[in-house]
This record gives sequence, C-alpha cells and structure tokens, in this order.
Amino acid sequence: TAYDVVLQDILPTGLQYLSISPSQAYQVFSDQVGFGTLTPGQQGTIILTGKVLIQSGLLINTAIINASGDTNTGNNISQTGLVL
Repeated sequence: TAYDVVLQDILPTGLQYLSISPSQAYQVFSDQVGFGTLTPGQQGTIILTGKVLIQSGLLINTAIINASGDTNTGNNISQTGLVL
C-alpha cells in the first residue's frame, strides 16, 4: 500500500495548462495532484489538458510519482515527447 501518493507533472516550456479531469486538488503553481492512499493494483487516473504555444520543436513532458510505503520506486517516472 502506498500512502500520501502525489503526482508531480511540471509542464514543459511551450505547453500551457488549461484543465484537469477529474478536478482533484491540482495545484497549478506546484504542478501536483494528490491521490491519497492506493492499494496494490489500484490506479489513479487524470486527464491533463494543455495548449501548445510553440510552432515547432520538441516538447518532453515528465510525470513523477512520490509516495510513502512505495517499495518499487523504479517505475515512478514517466516521460513522453511530442515533435511539432
């Protein structure tokens, strides 16, 4: 069981935050969403909507999960890229 689960997703330069669903306690200035406690196999899902502000280039988005009680920290970082 993971306690105090927090997702941090700092949007890259060139991508503007618009909304999040469901509208959990997302903190725009700290780029964090709290999920509370998750049991083994349980998932937390969000949809983060943004606006691309650049005409060309590469945007790399990184999401990091932190939680107390997490015994598998090797899977706590995820990245995805968008080529414009």
